[in-house]
Amino acid sequence: MGHPVAVERGPLLTHGHNDYNHATDSEYHRLRDLAERAYERKQKLSHESQAAYQSGQKAKAHELSEKSKQEIAKAEDYNLQAAEYVFRQNNADSASDEIDLHGLYVKEAQWILKKRIYATIQQGDPQIRVIVGKGLHSPHGIAKLKPAVEELCDEARLKNYIDPHNAGVLIIELKGSQV
Repeated sequence: MGHPVAVERGPLLTHGHNDYNHATDSEYHRLRDLAERAYERKQKLSHESQAAYQSGQKAKAHELSEKSKQEIAKAEDYNLQAAEYVFRQNNADSASDEIDLHGLYVKEAQWILKKRIYATIQQGDPQIRVIVGKGLHSPHGIAKLKPAVEELCDEARLKNYIDPHNAGVLIIELKGSQV
């Protein structure tokens, strides 16, 4: 997954209340940093494993490869914890037709949004407001979540548009959809 998605900093005004972005919390950063360090250890172990294999030390190479796999599992677990934390915190007071994806990696956000769209359709809600941020704090100011959500909508043939009151929010129309 690489580096975390850059997120909007500070409060975001939605539905008339302040919605604090928990992707700025120390717990979120601690978990993402632990994941990044585990990925770095995995990389180091992989290189050591390859070197051991090339020097004919196949048993050592296998042992290092297994340790590398353990680091991947740790990294994925830390990323899952971070994603669950930030999602739970950011959405604790969200309306039923709203979802905040701040702080999630693109693949995490897409997976959660797919589930939420399905549930929202089952509830009969006509639309869902998706808080994706404006990309202001992304590298080079290029948003990552917004285009990923738009792509997901295109694939599912769901009409979507930018909220006229907040460019960091996409509104997805669900009325009459067959997803």
